[in-house]
Amino acid sequence: MADFEVVVPASRLLSSAQFTSHVASTPPLPRPTPLSLTLATPPTAIVLTSLEYLQLRSLLSYHHQTPFHSNMTEAIALSKNVHHLKVAAKSDGAIDLKLVQSHLKLIERKFQLNITNYEQNMAQKHPHAQAVREDADKSAENEGDVPLTDQQDELWTGTISYGGQPINIDFDTGSTDTLVNVGAYIPGDGAKKTSQTFKARYGDGTTAEGTVYTDTLEIGGLAPVPNVAIGLATTTFLKTESGSQGISGLAYPSLSHFGKDHPPFFDCLVTAKAVARPLFSFALSSEPGQSELVLGSISSKAAGPATYVNVDRSVGFWQCAPGSCSINGIQISAIIDSGTTLIVGKPTQVAQLLESLPGVKTETQNGVTYGYLTTSVVPQITFQLGEKQVVLTEDATTYGTDDSGRKVLSIVGRDIGVEGWIVGDPLFRSSVIIFDRGNDTIGFADRLA
Repeated sequence: MADFEVVVPASRLLSSAQFTSHVASTPPLPRPTPLSLTLATPPTAIVLTSLEYLQLRSLLSYHHQTPFHSNMTEAIALSKNVHHLKVAAKSDGAIDLKLVQSHLKLIERKFQLNITNYEQNMAQKHPHAQAVREDADKSAENEGDVPLTDQQDELWTGTISYGGQPINIDFDTGSTDTLVNVGAYIPGDGAKKTSQTFKARYGDGTTAEGTVYTDTLEIGGLAPVPNVAIGLATTTFLKTESGSQGISGLAYPSLSHFGKDHPPFFDCLVTAKAVARPLFSFALSSEPGQSELVLGSISSKAAGPATYVNVDRSVGFWQCAPGSCSINGIQISAIIDSGTTLIVGKPTQVAQLLESLPGVKTETQNGVTYGYLTTSVVPQITFQLGEKQVVLTEDATTYGTDDSGRKVLSIVGRDIGVEGWIVGDPLFRSSVIIFDRGNDTIGFADRLA
């Protein structure tokens, strides 16, 4: 083994003109502090100094980056449990459309809370605020309450540790904070109780409220990081069949309910230089044991280089920049959200898409537009993401059947109050997705078979 010195440029640190997190506020140094990594012996044909290595990396195409691996990355195994949209009493994969509506309503509630947090943090109106409020008014008139228990059984769950206590967590790129049920975490001697509290009311009257603590965060083989915020609820606000005990958000800090004094866990990892690079990647699969969240690097399950699109950071979400995303030729604005089971689009655009697909019948029920297969052939759904095409896999294109045995497409139309589509699980299972905080980009790569 050979020691290889890699200099981490200060420009790789997070920054924002509008919102200052702990990562962004790190003072610039006259010269970046060297970081020693132990890497495998370089190929015998080429031997690079650290300066040459950095120069070579800077020459790589911005749109094509290959996986980077080091001892400062960690792959968290993810699992997915009972499909919460299926009728539990049936074994034929039948979908309960009432639960679909519940899931969509809770997505709407999540984005409402995020936008409220954004406006408190930024002291300005969120770009999506008016659309959310108008839709919330219509929703209140047309729909009843939605139980929070329906939201989480389809999220991807892994384990992290606070204060030495392992916690089963749902990882959500559509929110920012880490919140856990009462009893999931017990503050010990190393914990610090802050003056920060949180309170969020959901559609069924369920309230997640409690106090923010800080404690030492440990994730696998990464170096422990002290003083990382965790919100401990006073009740079991999250009820799932999977045993998940909380949610950890991976969106931008401007959406945080905890405020700038308590940055999200991934920001803390970056600030502490516990990860090699300020990015993380999801490689999800329908096959058991084949899904992971990799912190600090691109998943080794990526087949070849990734193609990147810019992120519109001003909204706080992982939203692709205008003009960078389309689906079957229809230009859309896309928020990439690991916490959404389906792909949710504007009803008019979804209807346009579904009506263009052979063998698909479009129906609208209770304000939700669905597509049903009338043949055994699954249509091709293609996302154009910058220069990259991602074709949804067949198993990701549908998510079950209705009571008549018709397959239901995983793309639905509903106004949830944001200017864009919420692109969830089907895209994640059809590609490796890289979220690059250092460059404010999202990358998409093919997955190894």
